[in-house]
Amino acid sequence: MQIFAFPVMFTSLDAASALYNEPDMIWLDSNKADHPQSKYSYICFQSSEPMKSYYPEHITDLPPFQGGYAGFRSYEGEDFFKFYSQILSFNHHTGQGWFVTHCNDEAEANHLYNDVCAKVRTAKPVPEFHPCLLNWTSNFSKEAYQNAVQRIIECILNGDIFQANLTQKFSADRPHGFNSFSHYLRLRDINPAPYAAYINWGDVQILSASPESFLSLSHDGYVITRPIKGTDDNAERLAASIKDRAENVMIVDLLRNDLSKVCVDETVRVERLCELQSFAGLYHLVSEISGKLLPTLSAQHLLDACFPGGSITGAPKTKAMDIIRGIEKTSRGVYCGSIGWMGMDGAMDMNIAIRTVTSTPDTISFGVGGGITALSNPESEYQETLLKAQNIFKSYEGQIS
Repeated sequence: MQIFAFPVMFTSLDAASALYNEPDMIWLDSNKADHPQSKYSYICFQSSEPMKSYYPEHITDLPPFQGGYAGFRSYEGEDFFKFYSQILSFNHHTGQGWFVTHCNDEAEANHLYNDVCAKVRTAKPVPEFHPCLLNWTSNFSKEAYQNAVQRIIECILNGDIFQANLTQKFSADRPHGFNSFSHYLRLRDINPAPYAAYINWGDVQILSASPESFLSLSHDGYVITRPIKGTDDNAERLAASIKDRAENVMIVDLLRNDLSKVCVDETVRVERLCELQSFAGLYHLVSEISGKLLPTLSAQHLLDACFPGGSITGAPKTKAMDIIRGIEKTSRGVYCGSIGWMGMDGAMDMNIAIRTVTSTPDTISFGVGGGITALSNPESEYQETLLKAQNIFKSYEGQIS
């Protein structure tokens, strides 16, 4: 089995618009042009059985994902990954794209390359998006959400936890004939994000406009995590917020602890703390922690040690999860889980699946939430969830501004 790479003359958007109905299609779509981590996008389709014998070759001139598993882990810990031996990859910093495939010989690789190029070249236009007004309902009333915030504050004051992430889930009936990919193109216009994704796996489509990286692991073992904690539509107010900074620092400590379990001693470092960043009309506080994975451990070990991400659980993690499970009383699914890839060469890149919609034949749903601390105000916390939801609501209505 060999790896072959062919240059392509089309963009990630061109290819995804042609291949979105291919079996097991997934588009890992880094589309926020002005963000430093918006560098690579990948399109995977036609999954296959995992390769039984393969030397983990890594080609340095290609984007990092060069074959392996792509998909997601739900917040509840269920894995939904498929194996892909052919991938379209794109470097947005250089404008280059490649078709990467693992084959027995060059003739077979050429056949697959010509086939995918023909599919992109002859594709029909994506159906036009038609705005719709959906009847959204939540698993919380406003009063119930505020009461839940107060319950968490009481748990904090009692010394049970330091903080917890409380979410509400919006749901609506899916309109007849609704095209999820057309809607995703609208969503990515309204809410460009460096860790976005579109997954079309039969009856289920997942549309993610996530701004947050969970775990990035290079093929030679270097780990980076970039938690987001703190959200506002006013940059100065967020930068001055004692509550939001404290919330971020607590999650940084949690992630340092998670990484220390699987990283070489004294390699875990805080590279950035509470850096103000802008995402589609919202401002977030973003930190960055790095480390060197123990050479005896794999990407799977790293994911298991850190999952779910502390930014969407709270601290201490296990106790916070117990408390919010008892309050929310509904599964989160892919929301607050993680979408991304794990390569055959040992590398990995996974997001935190926030700003993420799940579409089934009957329903459309998504969650929004926020971190609750002792300084939280129930009314403000409820309004923060609506602030985070506004771009998803707008995307169905066709609004851009």
